[in-house]
Amino acid sequence: MQKTYDKKLKEMMLPLTKEAISYLEDSRLEEGCVGFHSYADQYSNRTLKAIAKELEIETDLHHHIGRETFATEFIRRGGKIEVLQTLLDHGKISTTLKYVHVDDDMKCEAIRMLDDQNEVRMAVVA
Repeated sequence: MQKTYDKKLKEMMLPLTKEAISYLEDSRLEEGCVGFHSYADQYSNRTLKAIAKELEIETDLHHHIGRETFATEFIRRGGKIEVLQTLLDHGKISTTLKYVHVDDDMKCEAIRMLDDQNEVRMAVVA
């Protein structure tokens, strides 16, 4: 992956899930090219807003929505914030934290985890 807004372009190793690789393969078969088309942020935003309107989605969709969704799901599934920071290529952890949206299910799961750990401790003591 290359970032065009950096003073120096740099290469970065970004591992992909099997699902992401399958999307790339679909794109290659359908479009005849390796990878995806690169669209300007403004074009992506207009397209996402049109899709949201058509599907009656009230959320404000924008080009960063995929990064936010990935970050939240990564943490939800047990990923470490330090690893997420490097995957998103952020210099500061505070930037990464802006992408993670903690919801009620995540809070409840964290408390359930504490309860489970407490039950194990109580069983060992008894």
